[in-house]
Amino acid sequence: MKNQVIEVLNLDHGKKVIQYWKSRGMNITHEGFRTQDYNDSHRYYGIINGKFDNYSYVVVMNSIVEIITLPEGKTFPREMLVWFDDGREFKLDVIGYCEGQEYPFITKDINHKFTYIGFKYAKEIDAESTVEITIKINGKESKLSDLSEETLLKIRNI
Repeated sequence: MKNQVIEVLNLDHGKKVIQYWKSRGMNITHEGFRTQDYNDSHRYYGIINGKFDNYSYVVVMNSIVEIITLPEGKTFPREMLVWFDDGREFKLDVIGYCEGQEYPFITKDINHKFTYIGFKYAKEIDAESTVEITIKINGKESKLSDLSEETLLKIRNI
């Protein structure tokens, strides 16, 4: 990853900065409480020489590092369509994006609590293209996506 840091302005901004770095794949325990509001010199959170930390102004100025602002827009985690080269799409929660990796869209493996899977491709889910099917069972209307596997098997065997 590039040498980049973000200056934390206040406590709310600090939480967002920490969430941003976590969404980029950083496994960090920082809370973002060292801020400009408190005149803390170690308020620059980011990566220098491959290491994530909160850095002082002096370290930042003496390093080859880009000071960036917190990107606006959509953040992670968010639900997206992801796929590999074979084209099969999966609707999963993407928890981060790791720039420069072959499989940059990171998701949690739904079968293993602490395993992560990278996908090569991802796209936003277009709300207008989502189709919701409802059916009536015993006089009650239900969304097909809300039905249990057991109920779906019963319907299939009717």
